[in-house]
Amino acid sequence: MPDRSVHSVITSPPYWRKRRYLPTDHPDADKEIGQEPSPGEFLATLLSITDELWRVVRDDGTIWVNLGDTAAGSGGAGGDYNEGGDRAGQNRWKAASWPTDGMAAERGFPLRKSTCWIPELFGASLAYGRNLLTGDPCRQWVVRPKVTWCKPRVTPGQCDDRFRTATELIVWAAKRRDYYFDAAAIAQERADSGNRTRAGPGPRPGGRGRGPPGGPPRQPNHQGLRSRPATRGCHRSTGGSSTRPATTAPTSPRSRPS
Repeated sequence: MPDRSVHSVITSPPYWRKRRYLPTDHPDADKEIGQEPSPGEFLATLLSITDELWRVVRDDGTIWVNLGDTAAGSGGAGGDYNEGGDRAGQNRWKAASWPTDGMAAERGFPLRKSTCWIPELFGASLAYGRNLLTGDPCRQWVVRPKVTWCKPRVTPGQCDDRFRTATELIVWAAKRRDYYFDAAAIAQERADSGNRTRAGPGPRPGGRGRGPPGGPPRQPNHQGLRSRPATRGCHRSTGGSSTRPATTAPTSPRSRPS
């Protein structure tokens, strides 16, 4: 793809040690994203992809990457298993492939049953310009506040000693601080008045108060996105039946993000 030709990338790569999309005897089975032998190597794969995205995304563009996590030592095929415990055509990872507790830290693994925290590590690695598990450098992005996808219908399955996972993380990042962001297009009506709440006068880059390249200047507006009155400066815009990402937004100049 040509350099700087894409406005935005929205993607959800395979999660680590969750599913196999190719038969195990396929010659390219080991090249699938998500089949890496360790969390650090999986993170390296994701960061190599975002390094390439840096080339094709415009300077005012953004990337949005949805990632789910993995419980250490378990793996699985996505949750909706057949009677034998496997999803059709997909193999479960065996706990035997996980290092013993005494070797986990030395080999770069969490203890069995621990959450791997891969989505958070991915976002933090983009922010710091370094694979936080291996130390290898990568492109440094402007990482914006995380977006939480709240799922009203969660995957069924056995859950005896933890809360059922009903959210996934969306990592949102830009190449520079004055990225393009049309907040007015996603404004919601306020429940208290019925008036449409606008987060700005129109499309503008995030946090800079300017319109699209070549356009007229925009006046900043600090009204936050919300579906009911905000308290103490911010409000999570989620509801019991909503599938919109949960986020927070400023409601005064003093709480405006940088």
